[in-house]
Amino acid sequence: MCCNTVNRRAFLAMTSGVLAGAGIVAQGGATLPEWPADYWNPEKPYRPTGAAVRVKPVLMYATPQRREAASWKSWGAF
Repeated sequence: MCCNTVNRRAFLAMTSGVLAGAGIVAQGGATLPEWPADYWNPEKPYRPTGAAVRVKPVLMYATPQRREAASWKSWGAF
C-alpha cells in the first residue's frame, strides 16, 4: 500500500470544494477585484510591521555543583 492514499472523507471534501468553485466560476462570481495603482511600488521604502524579533535560547544546560549529602546520580532526562 502506498502512502499517497486519500480516505473517503478527504475525497468528499476535495470533490465538494471543486464543485463549489466550478459553480461560482460558472455564475461569473469569481472576478478578481481591481487593485489600486499604488498597491505595489518597488521604489517605495519598506515599512516593517509588527514587533521586533526576539531570539530565545533553544538548548540550555546547568553545570552541577557539589553539595553536601546529595547524590550525584543523574535523575533527569534530556
